Amino acid sequence: MLAEFQAAFAAVKSGLEMIKSIQDIKQSNQIQANELNNIIIELQTKLIAVNSALMTAENRYMQLEKEMNNLRYCASQFEQYVLYPLPTGAFTYRYQRQENDPTPTHDICTNCKEKNIKSILQTVSPNHLTEYLYCPTCHKQIVTKSPVLQAKARKNAEI
Repeated sequence: MLAEFQAAFAAVKSGLEMIKSIQDIKQSNQIQANELNNIIIELQTKLIAVNSALMTAENRYMQLEKEMNNLRYCASQFEQYVLYPLPTGAFTYRYQRQENDPTPTHDICTNCKEKNIKSILQTVSPNHLTEYLYCPTCHKQIVTKSPVLQAKARKNAEI
């Protein structure tokens, strides 16, 4: 009977050890599941950050593409303009007409052209003696005719 009692005791002890091992495994699995959940959450956070950076890069790319197209358009708009010296010593950009081109010859502001703005200069003659070109964009005035300039021209012609 002692042998049976010892066997039963050994079986109970073995069963308890198995239960403890199962609980340890269950607890270990729970810890691993928690760690796995933390890793998944961290990966999701990084994926969101990467997606946000990608969207920012795509937006910047589209913005740069738009700027590049705008610069190309501006460059094409100014292809037919050449720097033109006025008799007063000032400069404008003058339109060079091509064959069968209906566009009239005109001047654009040098100041505005440097900013990629095509601003056509307007002739203003407040009196019969003075005349200037006026830029409606930057309000620059370029004298083209004045009594002082006419006097200088006559004096130079006499020399």
